[in-house]
Amino acid sequence: MKMMTKLATIRLRLTLWYTFFLALTVLGFSFYLHFELQDSLSIQIDEGLQVAASHLLVDVNDTVNPPALHPMSDQAEDYLVQSSFALRLVEADGTVAADVGGFPSLAFSPPAAASFETVVINNIPWRIYTQQIETQTTRFDVWLQMGQSLNIVQDTQSNLLRLILFGLPVTLIIATLGGIFTANRALHPVDTITRTVQSINATDMSKRILYHGPNDELGRLTETLNSMLDRIQSAFDAERRFTADASHELRTPLTAIKGQVDVTLTRKRTPDEYEKAFHHIQRETDRLIRLANDLLFLARLDSTPQRWKAEQVNLSDLLEAVVEQVRVVAEDKSIHLTADIPPHVFVQGIADHLIRLFLNLMDNAVKFTPIGGNISITVNQLPTEVQVRVKDNGPGIAPEHVPHLFERFYRVENDRTYKGGGAGLGLAIADQIARGHEGAISVDSIPTKGTSFIVRLPLSLTPEK
Repeated sequence: MKMMTKLATIRLRLTLWYTFFLALTVLGFSFYLHFELQDSLSIQIDEGLQVAASHLLVDVNDTVNPPALHPMSDQAEDYLVQSSFALRLVEADGTVAADVGGFPSLAFSPPAAASFETVVINNIPWRIYTQQIETQTTRFDVWLQMGQSLNIVQDTQSNLLRLILFGLPVTLIIATLGGIFTANRALHPVDTITRTVQSINATDMSKRILYHGPNDELGRLTETLNSMLDRIQSAFDAERRFTADASHELRTPLTAIKGQVDVTLTRKRTPDEYEKAFHHIQRETDRLIRLANDLLFLARLDSTPQRWKAEQVNLSDLLEAVVEQVRVVAEDKSIHLTADIPPHVFVQGIADHLIRLFLNLMDNAVKFTPIGGNISITVNQLPTEVQVRVKDNGPGIAPEHVPHLFERFYRVENDRTYKGGGAGLGLAIADQIARGHEGAISVDSIPTKGTSFIVRLPLSLTPEK
């Protein structure tokens, strides 16, 4: 098991693969060198035999028949012997006319032309070159045979084989050590990354991976992991804030309800006092129900956006219906509500979600527009999208708060939402719905002048039949 664990490490696998391919390369090169050396030596021996035969033919006395060798000096004969050369003159019937250097005894059969052959005599391989003796006018039935022992070739090949057998293990050992060193150097940052990531937990996500190397694969991996950790930390922080804010928002109406019940039960009350207490409890209960519904709706949006079953929606009819619903509330505050909605504007989406989106925006506009103010709903159809602008002339929003408006439970002190008694989820729900429809919401607000919310949705050009 320990061995399998060790083999599971990348550095060991890299080293083993490196050593394996190096061994294959060295073995392949060694075989190539062996056969190439063998061919080269064979060619050199054949060429040497031919050259020696050419020189010796000059020393053949062809004035007699059969021809004979001129007397050879002791020095020349010693050179032939030391070079493992041997020669003889042999007649057609196999009679040896001359012999120098201890030519091996072997049967002779006259060849049709000059030729080479390899023979083994007394377990010693010989390379034999045979050439007929002739002059410009006469061809004799005598052949010159030059031979050379191939022991030198075998000795050279044996020496090469010993070098390979000794050098290959040494080379592989050095290569393995070098591979381990290189793998350790290359994968050392991975150990740092692993230790850093293992030390990160839900209670402390501030640590990041420190990498000072080049922008290679490990550099890009480190950058990606750090970016992922940033996103995870942001998600954890948002989740903590969401949990804390949700707990606070749930606790507030529950505390109010319990406090009202406790006060009411301290002594006997008149029917009017009981009725007043029940109305207060009812308001807080309604607020609690709205908050629970909003939280449940947000949870569904978060968990199943990919399973939305979009359909073609007539946005013009949908907005007209929402405007008429809001108009009743606006008239109670003497707010002038206008709508410029062209007919036959279609989008892909879920009608109930889109109703909630625009109802939230228009309801906010009514809440925070002063009595006698103005609200306008404008639809602008572009080639690829439709823009719906909800504009009011309320108190506006300070610039530093605009980037956070769509965060859950975000409320500015004394702001529009807080005065309306909401929990800070309406805009978050609207933004989530817009993004679920591949759209977006932007805000244009000037303090004391008013606010515009612009919803952008992809346009569907062809209504369903």
